[in-house]
Amino acid sequence: MFRRYTSQKCNVCKHIKRTNRSKSRFCCNNCGHQTHADLNAAKNVRLGLYSLLYPEWDPGAGVSQCAICFGQSFCLVTSPLSLVRGAVDFA
Repeated sequence: MFRRYTSQKCNVCKHIKRTNRSKSRFCCNNCGHQTHADLNAAKNVRLGLYSLLYPEWDPGAGVSQCAICFGQSFCLVTSPLSLVRGAVDFA
């Protein structure tokens, strides 16, 4: 399940290690990415959800090749407000 290790997994390089997280601070031991631990975990959950809903989606393909974005000027998946604004129709 995609929820496993979301608080320990770097949403940038995907490295998983318990010491990546220290309370509310997330700092990846592999790539050095730093952010709030809850924000990092939320991004991992969101990407896991999209990969379940859209198995053909490749997060590394870029906006122009994203099966969800269909060439939009910004990625509907990785945009921070995509879920808030309802940019993706789950129906």
